[in-house]
Amino acid sequence: MSLTNHKADLGGTFNSRSQSWGHARKIWREQREVLPAGGIISNVADFVEAGVIPSGSPVVFDDGAKTITVVTDEQITAAEDINTLGINGFLKEDRPVENANTIATGTVVVDGDLYGFMFPDAILAKLKNMNQKNGMKIRFVN
Repeated sequence: MSLTNHKADLGGTFNSRSQSWGHARKIWREQREVLPAGGIISNVADFVEAGVIPSGSPVVFDDGAKTITVVTDEQITAAEDINTLGINGFLKEDRPVENANTIATGTVVVDGDLYGFMFPDAILAKLKNMNQKNGMKIRFVN
């Protein structure tokens, strides 16, 4: 898809119209290590109804392909073992989604403090019990 005839919204998201939001809520207390290169979010269509891919969402980042797959709450809920999902980072910033043709890029945080209030209790409990590998050090704080 060509990016011509599209306006850039909020950094790394390209839609055909602009959007605005009200008061921001703090998701990250601290971001100690952000990977130097991001990627294109491969499953934007999963977030069309919500209109945004939220900051702090767990992701699977493929550095070789430069793609990010955002792990959904439904996937986490369905997983008997969260470690099978391959989560290796968390999305740094919100990405607005207009439709399934939205092209969104993301940046991945692998070391930082996320406020736990942004997750439903059952999801937070699973995330807290996930094995953090490959240097990922995410803490969930109040």
